[in-house]
Amino acid sequence: MLLNVMQSVFSDKGRASVARHLLDCGAVTVDVHKPFTWSSGRKSPIYVDCRRLLSYPAERRAVMDAAARMLAPFIDKQTLLAGGESGGIGYAAILADRLSLPMVYVRKKVKGYGLNKAIEGDTRDCRHAVLIEDQTTDGGSKGHFIEALRQAGLSCQHAFVIFSYETALLQSRMKQWGVALHCLCSYRDVMDAAVALGRLTRADVARVDEFIASLAA
Repeated sequence: MLLNVMQSVFSDKGRASVARHLLDCGAVTVDVHKPFTWSSGRKSPIYVDCRRLLSYPAERRAVMDAAARMLAPFIDKQTLLAGGESGGIGYAAILADRLSLPMVYVRKKVKGYGLNKAIEGDTRDCRHAVLIEDQTTDGGSKGHFIEALRQAGLSCQHAFVIFSYETALLQSRMKQWGVALHCLCSYRDVMDAAVALGRLTRADVARVDEFIASLAA
């Protein structure tokens, strides 16, 4: 069955709580005066690094508890979790333990030696995979991971991220791939939380909004 692109139902309170955890551990940083350079070369007033969450036990526990609750309805005894290299590996391992599921990770590219595997781990007793990543902008890397899992004989109809920019290109790609995207919080949730905490002004957010809108150009 082809699934619609969606976000799991998650309360506004829950999304705000996750957004605050990301801000508290420095996973989201905004500087409208000294922009950050993304890997693409773009100059951005916002930088997101969800891997920082791994270093903060209390925040990590709260976010992973929420993630486990979100994913529980979409798994069965033939499901495994697949972490995308590299940001998704740690979170896939934590969630696999929470949910008592097998876990593998998917390489960005094969090693070029040995068995030349795209997937590290054992997939033999599973039929379904849920792709686990830390964050997403336009979903570009997700296509590679999804294709690798499907080539390994697994269905992949669900993907999970902690943070999403929710760009139009992301939505289009997920629909094209037939994958439902589940995320704990969006760019907008984090901006609202930052304003509520007094860490950003509405003028700052407007500057960031302008940049996010340019991603579709």
